[in-house]
Amino acid sequence: MNKKELEERIKDLEHVIRVYKEENIEISVDIYDRLEQYQGELLKAQVEEESGKISKANGNK
Repeated sequence: MNKKELEERIKDLEHVIRVYKEENIEISVDIYDRLEQYQGELLKAQVEEESGKISKANGNK
């Protein structure tokens, strides 16, 4: 899954959680687990992207 897809899914899950809380609907632990999973994957993708930029910048010196 690419960075943009992960960001969209995270945004969607956060919206679901917000609506469920507003409506006092019990939120499944699975939703929180999935949100944490996507956030972890996004963080990893961001770190890889940044390290790639740093490597590229160091290679251009």
